[in-house]
Amino acid sequence: MAKITMAAPFHTRGRYQGGISALVNAVMRHDGMSELFGADVVPFETCRMDRHGSPAAAVNLTNIRNFIKIYVDLPRELEAAGSTCLYYHSAAGLALLKDLLAMRKVKRKMGVSTVLHIHYADYEKIMTGNAAVDALILRLMRKYVDYVVFLSRKTMKEFVAHGIPEARSRVIYNFSTITYSRDEIDDHLSRPAQKRQFLFVGSIDDRKGIFDALSCMADLEEDFTLHVCGDFGNEADRRRFESYAAHLGDKLVYHGYVVGEEKRRRFLEADVLLLPSIGEGFPVVIPEAFSAACGIVTTDVGAIPEVVGEENGCVVAPSDQTALREAIVSYIEMDAATLAEQKEHNYLLSGAYTITHFIEALGSVCREAGADGANKTDCDC
Repeated sequence: MAKITMAAPFHTRGRYQGGISALVNAVMRHDGMSELFGADVVPFETCRMDRHGSPAAAVNLTNIRNFIKIYVDLPRELEAAGSTCLYYHSAAGLALLKDLLAMRKVKRKMGVSTVLHIHYADYEKIMTGNAAVDALILRLMRKYVDYVVFLSRKTMKEFVAHGIPEARSRVIYNFSTITYSRDEIDDHLSRPAQKRQFLFVGSIDDRKGIFDALSCMADLEEDFTLHVCGDFGNEADRRRFESYAAHLGDKLVYHGYVVGEEKRRRFLEADVLLLPSIGEGFPVVIPEAFSAACGIVTTDVGAIPEVVGEENGCVVAPSDQTALREAIVSYIEMDAATLAEQKEHNYLLSGAYTITHFIEALGSVCREAGADGANKTDCDC
């Protein structure tokens, strides 16, 4: 069986544990992962140093030292593992450039197959905005990456328009990290009508749009409960949130950062997921909401419009508080039968976003890229 090295931030070492970390750890822990992947997968940790308070994309001494460690250690660990393919989970901006430089070294030195998985959407937000740096990023992708995996069809088309070969591009949507039985969903759908239960899960900061939602909901006369789960971006975000919480009173319940069974329970007890993000790739909470049979209020960013539409949720423009308020009120006033029909639709839709499908898709890309040792790129190795 082929060996594949998977590079990712498995342990965030002091930074907020975001979607990439949760996703890759779920993959590595999944029973029968090697069989589904069609290869033995060896992890390579890309967070190699403690980075408390150090933003992932910032240019500072800690992140520079972390990059140097990756650059030195990656070829050594690939060689020690006997891997024939490198599958690299990356993000955007200078962090993407850093990862591509490490991939170039491995490609030139060892000739292994390479797959780059970009966990962000929207071309402009992935790139740096600097013409010279962006040209370098595109050149490295074309020359040293066998396949590029994107989170949305829209993003893939944008990169193809900038010279990334479509034949070596793929789209793989994220999966739900939690699942529910049919009996649990039936109990959920049959519970007596009550005030609407909204759920927000994510970092409490401007990018996730939580403050837009709180502003919209602060003066609503309708009865509802908003459950908020997540960590604060900084102390200023905490103070802003606490101000809204004091105003909303018992209409807002803060649960902190939730994982495991508590997170699972929060989704199952919710009616509607609220995700009014300013920027996203493919947020894992969307398929998690499908799995828990929730309605969805969200924004048309990243891959979200490709999986959420009128039939299974409400999509508004980011930062459009008027539209967001109307969407929230529409769910508060929605009759039970209509909401139950949408919930059932989303639960059935969740079957397309399972970890099994995701792992099989990753393995398929690795085989196409030449995980048996064949090279696809025209590389001066």
